[in-house]
Amino acid sequence: MLEEMETKDKLLRELVIRSSFKKKQLDYLLVRCLTDKDLKLSDKIKASFTKPLTKPAFVITEGRGRNKIIRAIYTLLVAQYLGLIPFNSLNSLGKVSEILANAHNKELSKGELEMILLTLEQFSKRILLR
Repeated sequence: MLEEMETKDKLLRELVIRSSFKKKQLDYLLVRCLTDKDLKLSDKIKASFTKPLTKPAFVITEGRGRNKIIRAIYTLLVAQYLGLIPFNSLNSLGKVSEILANAHNKELSKGELEMILLTLEQFSKRILLR
């Protein structure tokens, strides 16, 4: 599922590269989130474009992906709590989120893609620089 999405969305491909996710984790999270809730687990596994895993392996991999999201949130919160990043720095996360929402599912020119990635890079560096 992720592989097909990445071929159509250059921004997604770049974001995945810069993330800490393994592609399988994202793939299985997508399968879980984007398929019919009433679909059997075995059918959800078949919906994945990566080599299918056994049911337990699918559940473990998907769980690790969920835990990675939770840990990423806590990582930011701990860093802010300890003063490693300024207390108001996460406010601009909403602006970055808005940029991503506006770019979602749009055909971006090379220049637009580079501008968005530069903005994300600047945001990431700005919250660390004190």
